[in-house]
Amino acid sequence: MSNTPLRVLIVDDSADDAEFLTDELQEGGYDTFSRRVDEREPMALALRGEPWDLILCDHRMPRFSAPDALELLLELDLDLPFIVVSGAIGESVAVDMMRAGAHDYILKDNLTRLLAAVDRELRAARARREARAERELIEAQLRQSQKLEGIGLLAGGVAHDFNNHLMVIMSLADFLREDISQDSPLREDIDDIVATTQRAAELTQQLLAFSRRRAANPSTVDISAMLLELHKMLRRLMGTDIELSLMPDSDLWPVHIDRAQLQQVILNLMVNARDAMPDGGKLAIALENRNIAVATPLQRPGDYIAITVSDTGEGMTQETAARIFEPFFTTKDPGRGTGLGLATCYGIISQAGGVINVDSVVGSGTTFTVLLPRCEEDEAPLTTDARQPLELNGDETVLLVEDDALVRQVAVRALEQRGYTVISAGDGEEALRGCAGREQDLGALITDVVMPRLGGAELAQRLQSLNAAIKVLFISGYSGSYEPPEELRAGPWAFLQKPFLPVDLVGAVRQLLDDTVKWRR
Repeated sequence: MSNTPLRVLIVDDSADDAEFLTDELQEGGYDTFSRRVDEREPMALALRGEPWDLILCDHRMPRFSAPDALELLLELDLDLPFIVVSGAIGESVAVDMMRAGAHDYILKDNLTRLLAAVDRELRAARARREARAERELIEAQLRQSQKLEGIGLLAGGVAHDFNNHLMVIMSLADFLREDISQDSPLREDIDDIVATTQRAAELTQQLLAFSRRRAANPSTVDISAMLLELHKMLRRLMGTDIELSLMPDSDLWPVHIDRAQLQQVILNLMVNARDAMPDGGKLAIALENRNIAVATPLQRPGDYIAITVSDTGEGMTQETAARIFEPFFTTKDPGRGTGLGLATCYGIISQAGGVINVDSVVGSGTTFTVLLPRCEEDEAPLTTDARQPLELNGDETVLLVEDDALVRQVAVRALEQRGYTVISAGDGEEALRGCAGREQDLGALITDVVMPRLGGAELAQRLQSLNAAIKVLFISGYSGSYEPPEELRAGPWAFLQKPFLPVDLVGAVRQLLDDTVKWRR
């Protein structure tokens, strides 16, 4: 059995003593390389220029001392075991050295404790290094999470404004489509406008998913069963040059997440892995129950379901891995990706209360690990169905509150074309002034969620205090998973995500007034 390598810097003015210490360590099972210094500058050069495992230091030398050596070690911010080995040292001096940062002291004429002290301090130093590395990793993950959170807020704001613009374009194009004949040469162009804006809306949905503001319909999902259902499609997606292995677990705990969004995460990760293996390779998806015992800034302890997607592809550098979840960041060639796939995965998993991590080595492949919290109960989703009923027309009075003037304009037009009387306002305070004295006439309130001066939820509360029968339709370009305050959830309410077509708005209002919406209670 080979001895343990050990690099020792001996600070001592006696070459014989240094050789004796080296021999002691050698006989104790260490393959020892040692260097002797006895002044500050040579010690500093040695510490800066070479790696060391241990420092053995005499207490007093003609031009140097143990306190001076320890001070230098601390100045250089090096965490090395520092053991004082001296021919004569008083107890008070030894205590002072220990308080200053020395790890032990040994008398030269009694080295029986030397090996035990070295063994102990080497283990302690190793434990400190491991703890420091773990702490630095957690701090880096926290910084990255905070960075992505900031980017997510920006992305959500951009998506909100973009959704408002898209809604106006979609609505005006839809109005034009209704006004022209089926055989008009313009109809195809208008259809293309609507289709293009709908595709653009899908892009904003990806941004909202990254910022954790995308519409979600969570339900209890058996990931193993879902993976088996996707099996054939996944094999076709991978092609013939990639060996795909799926490792489901029949005893897997359930999770609570939007099923379609989880499928999107798995597909995005697999497409990413496939593109990293242009010459073929192996791709494995594994599922397992996992208990996390130690909390981190990004994750609470508890039961989780782990989904690992591993490939044997090109891998990536640590610099690339640190940015991989940023929106619009991509290593693919132009035209081969938007840079939103992994950002979307990050948003979906974060919204579900989970975490997603990546480990990669250049030339050896990449592993993505998704951890989703265990779902204790089978919670069926309660969702709002905003699809249009057969009859859209009505004669009720509705209050429409929207701070974007163009969005408000097309929404009023859509409702008035169907026979509704519309009172419109640009914010909550203006709405209260505009309908003062007519609260009992209102059948429904259609309000943006986020507005200056007075938001949608507070406006709804004030109006319902005057007329409890008012029904509320919340609209927003921010969030598709909005829930109003608890006092509003007792009454009829619904939510409609921007951008939407005029027919969707009118259909939602009609369902709201007819009590045919599947309410979120």
